[in-house]
Amino acid sequence: MIIAPVLVPSRTAVLGIGADVERGMHVTGSGSPNSRTAASAAKKHAARGKPVNVVFAGHDLKFAEDIMADLGGLAHFDVRVEQWAGHASHDERESKTLAEWADVVVAEWCLGNAAWYSQNLPARTGLVVRLHRVELETDYPEQLSLANVHRVVTVSPHFREQVKKRLPALGERVVSIPNAVECDLLDQPKLGGSEFRLGLLGVCPKLKRLDLALDIFEGLRRRDRRHVLFIKGKLPTEYPWVWRDEEERTYYLDQMARINRSSWRDSIVFDPFGKDVPIWFRKIGFILSTSDIESFHLSVAEGMASGAVPVVRLRDEVPDLYPSEYCFSDVGEAVALIERLRADEQGISAHSDRLKSYARENFDRPKVALHWQELIQSVVDAARSA
Repeated sequence: MIIAPVLVPSRTAVLGIGADVERGMHVTGSGSPNSRTAASAAKKHAARGKPVNVVFAGHDLKFAEDIMADLGGLAHFDVRVEQWAGHASHDERESKTLAEWADVVVAEWCLGNAAWYSQNLPARTGLVVRLHRVELETDYPEQLSLANVHRVVTVSPHFREQVKKRLPALGERVVSIPNAVECDLLDQPKLGGSEFRLGLLGVCPKLKRLDLALDIFEGLRRRDRRHVLFIKGKLPTEYPWVWRDEEERTYYLDQMARINRSSWRDSIVFDPFGKDVPIWFRKIGFILSTSDIESFHLSVAEGMASGAVPVVRLRDEVPDLYPSEYCFSDVGEAVALIERLRADEQGISAHSDRLKSYARENFDRPKVALHWQELIQSVVDAARSA
């Protein structure tokens, strides 16, 4: 735990599978936890014959780690990874080799990888493109050979509709599958005092709006000095592309100066980036989402699974994902929402139980894993019958 109102040098990040993948490597795993439905589906798929060869290709695969592990842990799927060097930089010879081997390619991010595979896939090989959000700010979607794209997967219904408007020829081939949440790991007892502890998971880039989180915290702190704001994740100095940008750098220097000169600077806690998110959430009673724009905002779903109450700024994607009773339009609404929920005669625990159930119903990893298994199998079947 670091109480840090000033910017500090880079910390070493804790890396997962995304840092270890090598070109063409096999991915294996235990599959999603407690996934009876996934195991049942695997048996059904295995009866169809040879394993389905799946390639995940992209420059940044961290958001696909769970999907790759869950598929790689099932007998019916043989998963390999092609790590691209950049949005459009890759070893073309290796890409061609993997394309010939694959039954289906999953292009993680709709960037140069998706465009290349859509233009170079062999006949009867399926293509799934996973589009997050930032790709819509590029011209890569227009570079797709749409006839060769079997599915585009978004993480929220709102962005599914945005893609359909942008690329109407895709029609119903655009689907939505949410990000997966490890509900079992996150469902842990809260520590004492968590009802006065706010959490913010990730503050870069500036569209995450650290300033609004500070405004909410300051409004609560005026009323009760027990409030603490815990900020977890990498600092802006740890993202070269952020720190090189003069507008971004000035923004963060201003926020740190604001903390420095405040009377509540010792109640802002910076916790380092790491894989300890389930433990971190034990001390968090309210998870803030103050961003200008998000495709999904995983920390909200993770917070709900932990029993933390979400306080979510209204954005276009939010109504399709999260309960409206936990949303706000301005700082004053956010402060009032937190105070009202804490004073609720049912108690925060009643909200926590409902939120845990909501997360399990909508985002639990075994359910999301099954969606991906069924989608990939349907793409393979369609490609083989073409």
